[in-house]
Amino acid sequence: MTGVSTIEALPAADERSQYAGDVALVQRAQAGDLEAFETLFDRYHGRIYNIVYGMVSNPEDAADLAQEAFVKAYRAIGGLRDGQAFFAWICRIAVNLCRNFRRGRPSTPHLSLEEGYCRDGESTPLDVADSSYEPARLVEIQATAEVVRRAIDTLSPDHREVVVMHHLQGLPVDHIAQVVGVPVGTVKSRLSRGRDSLRRALHGVLDG
Repeated sequence: MTGVSTIEALPAADERSQYAGDVALVQRAQAGDLEAFETLFDRYHGRIYNIVYGMVSNPEDAADLAQEAFVKAYRAIGGLRDGQAFFAWICRIAVNLCRNFRRGRPSTPHLSLEEGYCRDGESTPLDVADSSYEPARLVEIQATAEVVRRAIDTLSPDHREVVVMHHLQGLPVDHIAQVVGVPVGTVKSRLSRGRDSLRRALHGVLDG
């Protein structure tokens, strides 16, 4: 986690306000308050899981890696200099874990139709028995989700990281730049190329 603790809080006023509540919790956690860290865990675990899941395409692996990210954060939180940067900091820990994980794995399996992103850290697969969905609509939803997942799986790791964080999790470009450790311009370039690759992949899948 070299350099992770040097991440500074985002400069935009709205972003700083969003994470201002983390400062006291980080300070308490640094003083050994486990409950404070548990609050941070509850606040961000779902978002970290979703980011990791988008990068490794497997719910079990994502759960393990997200858990490991928080363990590493707990052990290293004493080195975090800006409490408002906690989310960016743990995002970077998680991204680095995903990179290491992918290097040790020969291929990335596709996601199944029954697996999905989580809310509050819990898996939320689409319930095929849900009477609120008509059969035709349900098939359409499942087919669209599978097409998008397969397309994301085709992206290079660099493009996949920024596409998942920006388009699936809504993180701003300057935040992503801090997380992945590259200039904002590089993130924008990767997003542009990632979107182009997605369009081509989606076109190929839909036509195939």
